[in-house]
Amino acid sequence: MKKRDSAYYRRRLAKDHPAIFAEVVAGLLSVRAASAKAELIHLPTRLEALKREWNGATDAQQVHFIIWLKSGAYKRQPIADSDGRLRRDVSDFLLRWVARKGLRPGNIMKELGFSSHDATFASAISSDYPLRAEVIPKLAAWLKKQGFR
Repeated sequence: MKKRDSAYYRRRLAKDHPAIFAEVVAGLLSVRAASAKAELIHLPTRLEALKREWNGATDAQQVHFIIWLKSGAYKRQPIADSDGRLRRDVSDFLLRWVARKGLRPGNIMKELGFSSHDATFASAISSDYPLRAEVIPKLAAWLKKQGFR
């Protein structure tokens, strides 16, 4: 049986999919991601992964999981209340993110498509100031991309 390791897939990509291999060489794709893009391997969907994990779980783990599902704890809560004030965990996440990246809150506003000089966002994450309604859905999507929740 042939060994199907990273070196094997690098050779296959270089030979059969040079454009995709160029992305690997440029550091834009990992060998695994490139192999999936070239359809040399199949990456499991989230549903397939959930089914695999369910089948590997003990009876007790499955019971705990069902209890968690029934509790509704998995449901996403809005990031702000009806007045536009951010939840404390959201503002804490944003404050840590800004500090860790060494950026200003205006940088996030700019990424969201608003003026980087809009001080309401800085006030919202540090002083419980309400955000405008049009900012909240864009911020929610941005937060998801940043790994919040």
